[in-house]
Amino acid sequence: MRKLFSLFILLLFIGFAAEAQKFGWGVTGGLSLSSIQGQYPVEDREITSAEMIPGFYFGTFLKWRPRRFFSMHSGFNYIAKGANFDASRNYSGLSTNSAQLRSVYFEVPVLIQLNFSPYTPNRPNIFFGPSFSWAVSVQDNYTIAWYGTPPAPLAETGKFYNSFDPGFIIGGGIDIDVGDWGMFSAGIRYTQGLTNIVKPDEENVYVLPGFELQNLNVTLFASYTWVIPTYTMNQGGKKKNREKFKSMSPKKYKG
Repeated sequence: MRKLFSLFILLLFIGFAAEAQKFGWGVTGGLSLSSIQGQYPVEDREITSAEMIPGFYFGTFLKWRPRRFFSMHSGFNYIAKGANFDASRNYSGLSTNSAQLRSVYFEVPVLIQLNFSPYTPNRPNIFFGPSFSWAVSVQDNYTIAWYGTPPAPLAETGKFYNSFDPGFIIGGGIDIDVGDWGMFSAGIRYTQGLTNIVKPDEENVYVLPGFELQNLNVTLFASYTWVIPTYTMNQGGKKKNREKFKSMSPKKYKG
């Protein structure tokens, strides 16, 4: 992780030192597939039964390409996360066996993208960088006082969760030129949450100390970029120089 962070900072400085060739903005959307990893609040047992669930992903972004082989982009996304897992209430202290977590996050990614075959209209790429996410809503059915017939209902329980959830994104895809001023992209990305999102309540009744959950997410996405018309972004081949000035013979100036 330290080596990846060092590479990220190095490429960031290269980008700022370069003369900008292209700016663009766009929209993105796709399918979010989320799960969790962690451990139960007692007996230090890892959660091994987490099930991946589908959700939504959409947002908008700005993209900057200081060099053809190198791009940067950031934006704002809304992304659904969560999981189903066995709460094992007999030893976990949770209120149900069939645990459900449903959450929505506002995400700001900061990504470095490396472009392959940069002088062609179809450019595979890989990208990576940090993500900064804030919980918009969190619902579950296991940190609530429920003594009825299982399964327990989902309820808003955001007070038992940390609102800030930083992560690290890595992924890949392809950029496809659509005319001179547009670009279609598609790809897949993986986001690893870096912190424990759940926090004990003050009385240690609904969330016991030692309960840990980290978000995991795989997103399948498609996006469209509108290029801001300052430089031609999608012009193929190497940069074309203007025809140089050629002096004429004095005889050609005679009428």
